[in-house]
Amino acid sequence: MRKATWFATVSIVMLSILVVGCGKLSKEEFNLVFSEHEAQQAEKFSQVESSVTALDGKVDQQVSALKESTGKEIEAVKNEALTAIEQGDADTIEAAKSEDKKTLKAAQKYADKSDAKLRKAAMAAAEEAEKNAKADAKAAAAKAAKADSKAAKAIELANAAQATADKAIKSKPVKVAVVYFASGKAALTDDATSALDAAVGKIPAGAVVRVVGHADGTPVLGGKYRSNWDLSEARAAAVRDYLASKGVGNDIEIEGRAHTEPVGPTYTKDGRQLNRRAEVIVYNQ
Repeated sequence: MRKATWFATVSIVMLSILVVGCGKLSKEEFNLVFSEHEAQQAEKFSQVESSVTALDGKVDQQVSALKESTGKEIEAVKNEALTAIEQGDADTIEAAKSEDKKTLKAAQKYADKSDAKLRKAAMAAAEEAEKNAKADAKAAAAKAAKADSKAAKAIELANAAQATADKAIKSKPVKVAVVYFASGKAALTDDATSALDAAVGKIPAGAVVRVVGHADGTPVLGGKYRSNWDLSEARAAAVRDYLASKGVGNDIEIEGRAHTEPVGPTYTKDGRQLNRRAEVIVYNQ
């Protein structure tokens, strides 16, 4: 519309310029012609604008009707879609529930079957364990009986060994007295007689008594003893005679061993004193 008005106006102006330029119209004439033309054009433009306005109104009505119709169609389509979705969800949920029921039923059936197998396996294991336990108990009882037999035999052997040990201890030689002598002498000193008096009570009846005499190794150069052998034997005899005088009625054996069994060093005075001795030994029967 605006383009048409602008084109008409420009056309008139250009025409006027050409006319005036050619010198055929005066200014007043031109203005008159232009005014008439402008009035005509304004009336045409008014008619056109009315037509356009009416057309616009129709277009707006059609657009509004189209929008209303389209909106209803869209709403209907939307509602149908929602209904379909809801129905689909419901169908899906129902199908899922049905599937869950099937799965649960299958699982329960499997569980029952597995439980039966487990019970059967447990029963078999229990029976096997009981069988093994009985076998182990029987074997243990046999071992225990064998151990008891061995223990009884061991006790018997121990008792026999104890009896043998007791007998050995009883028959073991017991030294009841040791007496000492002066160098080259066989006479008993007071200390010697005191030691022998104490030994009398330690000699049981029936026991064998042996008296062993010793010397210190110093050479015998004179006197009534020819050697340390004779001297050591004389010392044993002196002890025997004293014990007999004190009432010891046991058989008393004597033996002289000279200087062959020293108990002290022979190169010291004290050592030689220890070697000049007689020992009273009792052998229990």
